[in-house]
Amino acid sequence: MKTVIWVSVGLLATAFLLVGFMACDPGRVGCFRGRNWTPEEKVAHVKSWATQELALSEAQQVELERMLTAMADKHATMRGMRTDVKKALLDELRKDQVRPEDLKQLVEAKRPAFEELLDLAATNLAAFHALLTPEQREKLIARLESHQGRCPWGRENR
Repeated sequence: MKTVIWVSVGLLATAFLLVGFMACDPGRVGCFRGRNWTPEEKVAHVKSWATQELALSEAQQVELERMLTAMADKHATMRGMRTDVKKALLDELRKDQVRPEDLKQLVEAKRPAFEELLDLAATNLAAFHALLTPEQREKLIARLESHQGRCPWGRENR
């Protein structure tokens, strides 16, 4: 069971990192950091980046925007749950004794939502991959590889 949790967390983190790397533009200081981006602005930014870097067709742009909007909507739902989990965790820590079972139950209650987001991310990533031509895939891979270490989020750039 722990393996499933770690694999799920790993895949989810990978999906978010991919979207984050795609959204990070060295010409923009801080990427999404330092400014309260709306979900719509984030979607527009990632779409713009992918359109420019990969020379996406109109149909590819429409499909990418649909995928990004679905992810942004699901992510917004998850952010709302984050406040609830944080409050519940703080309530648990205020108790005289904290039981591991109670902490696990907090996470388990939110697991279906995380798994839905993971499923959506994996489905969208596979669908985006299928949309791309072999040349676009190579451009994407090359750009992501060359981008490593250049994002202002990284500690080495501060």
